[in-house]
Amino acid sequence: MTTSEFLTFNLAGQLFATPVADVREVLGDVRIAPVPGAASDLTGLVNVRGHVLCVLDLATRLGLDASGPGHRGVVVVEVGSELVGLAVDELLDVELLPPAAPVAETGRGRSPVVGTVDHGGQLFQLVDIKAAADPLVGVLELSEVSV
Repeated sequence: MTTSEFLTFNLAGQLFATPVADVREVLGDVRIAPVPGAASDLTGLVNVRGHVLCVLDLATRLGLDASGPGHRGVVVVEVGSELVGLAVDELLDVELLPPAAPVAETGRGRSPVVGTVDHGGQLFQLVDIKAAADPLVGVLELSEVSV
């Protein structure tokens, strides 16, 4: 059986995984500065070595209850030419996971959750992390336009 490396994390009491190849870096226990009046899925901003990143609330993006204990990690991905952070409740580990069973379409548009896999008696939902970050990229590009 073929396995691949996945970053695993906890979000709203559920286990998720995303391919390591799609992750630029992870940030643990960072301070996310809120943005007053921002959209509900924009958690805030974080400074990474002098570069300010927008951080998207992944729980909200996936339609989960985002009222948990708070975000203790950020997964940074590159979408196009932009770096985007996705807030998660807890970063777990890098695991070798077997191929996933695909998730059925819900009819509500394409979900960033693309499959599930049972690993060690635990069910992980596999997330296309770049697709989850994609809605924020348009906001970033628009904010750079001068009027």
